[in-house]
Amino acid sequence: MLYICFQCDFVIHGKCIGLPRVININRHDHRISFTPHLGAWYSKCGVYRKSISQYYGAYSCSVCPNYAVHSRCAMGPYVCDFRELEGIPDDAEDIAQFKEVGDNLICHFSHKEHTLRLHHEDTIKDEHKQCEACIHPVGFGSIYVCEERCFFLHEKCDNLPMKTKFAFDIVSYTLESVHKLVECNFCRILSDGFKYTAP
Repeated sequence: MLYICFQCDFVIHGKCIGLPRVININRHDHRISFTPHLGAWYSKCGVYRKSISQYYGAYSCSVCPNYAVHSRCAMGPYVCDFRELEGIPDDAEDIAQFKEVGDNLICHFSHKEHTLRLHHEDTIKDEHKQCEACIHPVGFGSIYVCEERCFFLHEKCDNLPMKTKFAFDIVSYTLESVHKLVECNFCRILSDGFKYTAP
């Protein structure tokens, strides 16, 4: 079944007329909105990376230029939760992991009792000391160190997002500091580093 506007030369499938206007997908960090005509500046679908036509409707991001997704791809299983988000405030606030408290000093969410000082490249070389987030040795790159306790954090691990999405699920995951040995639900590796958990 088709719906047609002869004045505008507009055609839409009956099953597509009820698509949500604004959605969240697990392949992109921002909400995307339906548009009946994309324009010429979009080239690849953000889900399956196939060519995308400017003449068909699709979902596009108002924050990221050139990001668009075929309607069918956006509505695929394990990509979208099918909820209409138009008019609903976006709760995806940027939550900071740390607060700067001085020159090269931060207070991190995982170690609130003491400040962490930044040590630049190759100042600490000890293969027995490991990053609290990724559990790899701290012998490379800049690291944050608690000078009162044995706590180390790679600078790049300090900048992990507090909330993120993964291609295998449609919910947002939140970063947590574990402090005990747990098994990852997906890769089955045991770790006592940081982990992302679903609500």
